[in-house]
Amino acid sequence: MVGKTQGRKRGRPRKYCSDADGLPQSTMCGSHPRGGHLSLSDAVQMASRGEAETRTETENSTEMIIVTPRGESESLPFVKSSPAWKAVQSMQVFQKFPQNPHFLPLTEYRKSFREGMAIGHMVTFANVVEEAFRLKITDPVHSFMTCLEALQDLEPHGFHVNATKARLTKMLSVIEQLQKLHNEHVEVEGRISELTSENDEIVEEIVKLNEKIRNLQDELACAASKKENKDSEITALRESLAAISASIQSIELDFEDAT
Repeated sequence: MVGKTQGRKRGRPRKYCSDADGLPQSTMCGSHPRGGHLSLSDAVQMASRGEAETRTETENSTEMIIVTPRGESESLPFVKSSPAWKAVQSMQVFQKFPQNPHFLPLTEYRKSFREGMAIGHMVTFANVVEEAFRLKITDPVHSFMTCLEALQDLEPHGFHVNATKARLTKMLSVIEQLQKLHNEHVEVEGRISELTSENDEIVEEIVKLNEKIRNLQDELACAASKKENKDSEITALRESLAAISASIQSIELDFEDAT
């Protein structure tokens, strides 16, 4: 149609990131909220919700897709003429995950752009899948979310992404579980450290009390020894007093008898 713009009819086309060498990466720009990263729980919820929404959109859109049985070129919104298709379709990813995208959303673009954009989508899909299966649970959460968002953008073009999305969503769930266990581990370790510190203070107090007890026991033994000495002295004095009293009584009796 004359006067048709180069962009989409509705909204702006997504921008694909590239590395320092100008090669397409497995990520897409503009997918993350500005001003910080998503929390892990939010990421898992978004991944699960996005997978469900994409499934619904795919089910709803399949009724609108009409593929003619007269060959692949009849069902595509462009004619495959670029020699790049052979190299792209021979990539290892497409041997493991065969794809037959219809690229119907490209009908919103000029015909001269469609084949190049389709090749770009194929390369992006390959890069995203390779990245998804290269990710480890120790990688940042936003790396998983970027891959999921890219797959969600590619799925309307007819790419089969369920296996890759399932892997990413499962790994996000595992990361969330590990994060919760890690938080519990840190919390328990902190409580153990706190109780250990309190226990050390109690042990120190017990040591001081035992020392006081030993000192009191020494004082008690000393006091008991002093009492024993005093008792012995008192006993000796009482015996002496009794002897003196007996002597007095004897003298008085002798004096009375003499008179």
